[in-house]
Amino acid sequence: MIAMNRIYLPIMLGLLFVTLASAANEKIIYVDDDAVGKNDGTSWLNAFRFLQDALANANEAEKPVEIRVAQGIYKPYNPDQGEEITLERREQSFLIISNVTIKGGYAGVDNTNPNLRDHRLFHTILSGDLSGNDPSNVTEPNDLYAHETRQDNAYHVVLINQPDESVFLDGLVISGGNANGSDNAHFGGGILIIESYPSLTHCIFKANAADNGAGVFSYQSSPHLQGCTFDSGYAEFRGGGFSSQGPGKPNLIQCIFTDNNANDAGGAVHFFQGSGGYVKDCTFVQNTAHFGGGALSFSACPLFQDCRFENNSADVRGGAVYNVTKTEFIPEFYGCHFEANTAEKGGAFYNESISVTITSCVFERNHSGQSGGAIYNDHSYPVVNRCTFLGNTAGVFAGYNVFPGPRKLEHDLDPPLFYVFPGYGPDGGAIYNYECGPTMLNSAFALNCAQNLGGAIFNYAPRYEVPWSNFQQAGKIKPHLVNCTLWGNIAAWGGDMWNDSGNAEPNLTNCIVWSNLEFLSRRTPRASFRGTNASHSNIEGGWPGDGNINTQPLLSPHGYLYWDSPCIDTGDPNFVTDPNYPKDVHNEERKVGQHIDIGADEFVDSDGDGLPDWWEMRYFNSIEGADPNDDSFDGDGLPNIDEYEIFASNPISAPIYVDANTPHSKADGTSTFPFSTIQQALDAANNGDTIFVESGIYAGVGNYNLDFHHKSLILQNTDKNAKVIIDCNGLGRAIEPTSTAGANVLLEGFTIEW
Repeated sequence: MIAMNRIYLPIMLGLLFVTLASAANEKIIYVDDDAVGKNDGTSWLNAFRFLQDALANANEAEKPVEIRVAQGIYKPYNPDQGEEITLERREQSFLIISNVTIKGGYAGVDNTNPNLRDHRLFHTILSGDLSGNDPSNVTEPNDLYAHETRQDNAYHVVLINQPDESVFLDGLVISGGNANGSDNAHFGGGILIIESYPSLTHCIFKANAADNGAGVFSYQSSPHLQGCTFDSGYAEFRGGGFSSQGPGKPNLIQCIFTDNNANDAGGAVHFFQGSGGYVKDCTFVQNTAHFGGGALSFSACPLFQDCRFENNSADVRGGAVYNVTKTEFIPEFYGCHFEANTAEKGGAFYNESISVTITSCVFERNHSGQSGGAIYNDHSYPVVNRCTFLGNTAGVFAGYNVFPGPRKLEHDLDPPLFYVFPGYGPDGGAIYNYECGPTMLNSAFALNCAQNLGGAIFNYAPRYEVPWSNFQQAGKIKPHLVNCTLWGNIAAWGGDMWNDSGNAEPNLTNCIVWSNLEFLSRRTPRASFRGTNASHSNIEGGWPGDGNINTQPLLSPHGYLYWDSPCIDTGDPNFVTDPNYPKDVHNEERKVGQHIDIGADEFVDSDGDGLPDWWEMRYFNSIEGADPNDDSFDGDGLPNIDEYEIFASNPISAPIYVDANTPHSKADGTSTFPFSTIQQALDAANNGDTIFVESGIYAGVGNYNLDFHHKSLILQNTDKNAKVIIDCNGLGRAIEPTSTAGANVLLEGFTIEW
């Protein structure tokens, strides 16, 4: 526990409450470890060589004070050569006081212009490596915490304990802290913030370690962090990058978290014990933990908005996020993108005993080893609204299936167009619901795969009565799906949804359930979800219920309506827009016609060209920006209407070129310098791209066992009168089958030779 009497504070100052904005004549102190003048801090020539000297000078000065620090390495304690680093020395930190601003990133005296400032070029490093013997590279994340050379590092590089908003740090690199002690000395290896409100901008936290909060630990504080980077931090318990405990609302804006690790939970960030927080426009990439590879919310209520979680992983639960609570706290996620996160359960999310709101989020290509490719709900009641679940998978590879698009005969392709879907995962390709009743509204589930049961959704509820006294919403164990689309999902059984046990009885209203496959039987079944109550829905094969229909819905590969879909204006005639949920999956108004449209998508086409407004806005920035028959933006031979309806491809991304006959040293995938192997093009491509492959024989490395990286791509032979031959020479498959899980992949005009 944080206790004030355990903090080593050499000086406690009274609060002056003077803002920087009002400081017309603030004092400036200079620090440069290469300065050779008087070392009194009055200029770059006479700068202090040690930051601690500048802080001591600032203590005595009239406030406010700005300290400018040149590139270099600065330590809270600088031992004499051979001096042993004692416990007392490890407890020394840069103590930042009120009304002090520290700015790093200056060129300093070694530059003709010492005032030149660029924190990305001139690194001002505040280091906890007191002995200067930390290894430059560590083989295991735990080495940052336990390696013998790190046992004499400072517990906290920086300490902030000022109850006001007058502390500013900008453009600093903070590294080498190791809070592996006891009491306060196991919080915040980079910075420990106690009951304070500092602003930290453009700072880098790298290679710090702690029991909790390796980069920053915030205790009952509301710091503002903007444009900061947390890289390669390690927490023995929680918060490999940032951790917040107790009342307080930290702001994390436009921050980047990469390669952080927690041995327990919250690989990048950790909020607990009542902490709030606002996390906006942040990126979480390749962070790891046992629980919550990207983030952990434990009895806390942070809001994540417009964040991206990609390639985070958890050994056990929640590759991107793990939410758990026994209290009234409700975390919120709005406009976030979750892609290629992995965990044993809940590839992106694991929600345990919690209410959480998830709005306008995209879950794409997340994977679980067991269940819940995107989300695992355990005794939880999330509200999922306006979300897209695309190509999430659960389990291990089990083969693949094909089925034609609804308009394949209308498109001039030879051979006919087929979408390729590997069968993948145990239960719940997108969502696994365990003894709970989430609400799912205006959401689309497409191309999700489960190895065993429930390609899109798996629902489990026990046959016996469950004691619900510990949960906020007692007795609600039936999932509710309103205005949702389940399209093109695959499982061994129950390609759309599987309801296990006697009490799992989901309610569907105004939903589309179509073209979901059971891959073991290789057939498109009637909706096989026993116990489901449905009304005003379009369900393949028919299903009893008021207003249900059984009509080909005409959907794009991602489950969105064609202009002439029979689901337009044929939904529940008594539908009344819920003021809390008035928009569809694309954030457009519900019920634009006489009746609501069936499914997640309300088709709005203001210019009547067959292309929906949201699609034209996304790619052309105008609801009248695209001609449906035009191909001038990307020149891939596909008119815009086909890019939307048939391929779900990008209409403004230029094709990538491959030609094995003319290798170039400057190959970049353009028509002038094409790639020489197909794999080079696959590596360079983005979702929805088209790859043009010139005729010829493609053999050897880079042309077999092709890895599509789960991207939806179109590969076309540029000359229908000549062959493109993929010659495997008996070395492997043409395509690595697991790499196309949850993707739309089209190969046109290819010959495969074993």
